Amino acid sequence: MLNKTSQKQQWSELEKQKLFKLVKTYNNNQRVKWKSIATQFENRTSVQCKLQYRNVLIIDQKVDKRNFEWTDENHLLFEILFAVYGHKWTFIQQNYFNQLKPQQLQLKYQQIKQQRQQFDQILLENEKRILSAQEIKLLKLGQRRIALVKQKLIDLKEMKPGITMMDPLMIKFLKEIITEKQIAIMETQFQKINKIFSDQQILKQ
Repeated sequence: MLNKTSQKQQWSELEKQKLFKLVKTYNNNQRVKWKSIATQFENRTSVQCKLQYRNVLIIDQKVDKRNFEWTDENHLLFEILFAVYGHKWTFIQQNYFNQLKPQQLQLKYQQIKQQRQQFDQILLENEKRILSAQEIKLLKLGQRRIALVKQKLIDLKEMKPGITMMDPLMIKFLKEIITEKQIAIMETQFQKINKIFSDQQILKQ
């Protein structure tokens, strides 16, 4: 049983980092196993771990909300999480994007959905017209995302049997979601983007 001194002892930075990692590990059907997490610490109870994570660590992360940047890696991770977990924004936020709010993730999904529709529409158009700066930016974004997935597939293919440094969720996504048909679609899209960019240079001269 813990004494009062150990209960009031402040959490070190190493403990905080360890707690974050354990929360991602010890969860089952979106329920965190706080008792199992507590066993990984010498002087912490399940209640202490739960309160520290929900009332202290996540609140501390709010400072980073304004500076959060959606990188290509973050975009890919977010799309993978949606493909695996669907609209479970609270679960995704608590386990992967604790810098943001569930509502922000839902809005981001709507934005990505709209961008994808615009992206597909641009590629479907046959007429050669000068694209707007926003449309060009959207195509470049799509091109980078396709290139990133292609690189991930190469990394997965080159991995030695029995050895993996890649996130299990990423592997699941690449093996189950990115099928041969999907790869062919991405290759076609990548070529179309290159052609559009080439045509834009001709039209602008």
